[in-house]
Amino acid sequence: MFKKTSLFIWLMLLGFLVLPAAAQTEEAPPATDVAAEGEATEEPITGGVTYSPRRDENEEKPRDPFKSPFDIAKEQEEARKNRPRDVDPNRFQEMIHELVLKGIYLEARTGYWAIFEVGGENGQYKWFRTGDKFQDGDLINIDDKTVLFKQYIDDDSQELAHREILLELHRGEE
Repeated sequence: MFKKTSLFIWLMLLGFLVLPAAAQTEEAPPATDVAAEGEATEEPITGGVTYSPRRDENEEKPRDPFKSPFDIAKEQEEARKNRPRDVDPNRFQEMIHELVLKGIYLEARTGYWAIFEVGGENGQYKWFRTGDKFQDGDLINIDDKTVLFKQYIDDDSQELAHREILLELHRGEE
């Protein structure tokens, strides 16, 4: 009985090997000359794993698959910081962080004026009053001892689009 079963198994294996080979030997229908008709002879490759990156709406090229999202966000932040500022002709060139408060002056006709040192070491002084506009903010209020700025923030992660900066003039600085 053992010999009959092993013979049966051998015949089955032989049948699995011979049948596909016999099926492949059948003649295929004659191929038509597709190139002669002007159509492409190559068919697109289908299947397999492909990489289709998600494109950023601001970028024309696809995302690099070997960069982490953190690196990409860091690069975008650096590019945003390094881009040239659009200079508005209705605003002063200075930015708020470049101004050093040196004095406050009260004129009877025009009101308070704030005196700032601009440029640091060269000792250039400029006078500004309430309502003056700078590249990154506005001068909101001047009183006896303080100057209030409204600085605009170009950061989408912040809840507000601006912040208030209060500069105080101390007695020894007058």
